[in-house]
Amino acid sequence: MRNLYPHRTAKRDSLMELRWRHLDQVDSMARGDSSLDELYATLLKNFEHFYGPLRKRKRDEVPSDATRRAIMIMQIVNLVEERRAELESVPRLSGEALASALAAAPNEYVEAAILYENSRHGAV
Repeated sequence: MRNLYPHRTAKRDSLMELRWRHLDQVDSMARGDSSLDELYATLLKNFEHFYGPLRKRKRDEVPSDATRRAIMIMQIVNLVEERRAELESVPRLSGEALASALAAAPNEYVEAAILYENSRHGAV
């Protein structure tokens, strides 16, 4: 199977290209409870903490780097919004389907994960 992410040490095509470190966290952000506005503010405030600097040396930064960060964060938030829509469209188990999934679970951990995911989206 072909890897969809570029190699971790590969050069970027542009400074605003989202890389593996940006995309790896989209799913966990989408499953979180924070609103998109809160997420945007948090990422903007702590961009370098989460993803590192845009440029290797601080002295090489230019004023437009703040705009680049804001655009990258908008791209990430848009991906989070798309992922949340995908998660909402996933059918939830109920009744017999839930009972058969729990019966087929190989251990208690998988049972707990099935129940957690199912209860998280309002299914019974």
